[in-house]
Amino acid sequence: MVFVGRLSPIKQVHQFIAIVDAIARTVPNVRATIVGDGPLMANLRAHSKALGLTENIEFLGKRKDVEAILACSKIFVLTSRSEGLSIAMAEAMTAGVVPVVADVGELGDLVVNGENGYLVEPNHIDEYTKKVISLLRDNALWTQFSQRASKVARRKCDIESVSEKWRQHLQDVVAHASGHVIQEILN
Repeated sequence: MVFVGRLSPIKQVHQFIAIVDAIARTVPNVRATIVGDGPLMANLRAHSKALGLTENIEFLGKRKDVEAILACSKIFVLTSRSEGLSIAMAEAMTAGVVPVVADVGELGDLVVNGENGYLVEPNHIDEYTKKVISLLRDNALWTQFSQRASKVARRKCDIESVSEKWRQHLQDVVAHASGHVIQEILN
């Protein structure tokens, strides 16, 4: 399992640690990596140690080799209470890492629940835990989700697709602004 992001309150990384703790009761050898830095680093390390998860969770801090870390990962977990379209999640999915993420913001733009990952109701540790365990125990399911996740991320995040979205947004802004200018002239 992997978390990539800023270690700040909005990301709710303590929930990631709670998920690892719950999974470790069923899958004692589960390995999790936290990539990122932030104001909660010391607190999260201490919490992980207090739960006895030093063998399960590795804190890597801020890294430049995130792509290599994702290449060794199976499941991307994001417990944020608010999120736009997560670049870290898109990168993970491109690498074939299956997302199990909070159903917030724009995460559902890439994650099709039950097809290429899971969207979980925010703050439901048990639901995260069940979804991750199901993927860890069913390699065929994980492989299917992994292939679909990579395909969707590559299709929706390639340069042509993103350029087209920006072109459409800019046209909408220009049309909206033009309408206001014309309205001002007419008044």
